[in-house]
Amino acid sequence: MCFTPFIIHQTKIILALFFDIFVNMKLHLSLLFLLVSFSVFTQEVALEKNIQSLKTKIQQSEKGEKLKYLDSLTLFIRDRTVYKYDSISRVTINYALELDSINIATRNVADLIFYNCYVIAKPKEALD
Repeated sequence: MCFTPFIIHQTKIILALFFDIFVNMKLHLSLLFLLVSFSVFTQEVALEKNIQSLKTKIQQSEKGEKLKYLDSLTLFIRDRTVYKYDSISRVTINYALELDSINIATRNVADLIFYNCYVIAKPKEALD
């Protein structure tokens, strides 16, 4: 019977520790969520800057250099439907064929087929 106050005291300490851990975990998870959100936002801003930079370089360059920038642009936006990958990819394919760059043209054709079949789920467009 004399151990009962000691056990109650120990139980209170253990419950206080668990509560403290739970509160700290919520705080840490909230901070982690904010950091991840900020990181995603920063990546999107950097991606947008890269895309605008590539578009400017495409307009200012010619022939092989222009094809290099077009190809880089298609690689940047390949899995993002917001940037109209299919039309930019078609321009890249046509320009690569004009310059007889078969490797770049065939890789972009394969990527375009994948995009149409699996990213936007329109396999009939892949045949066009």
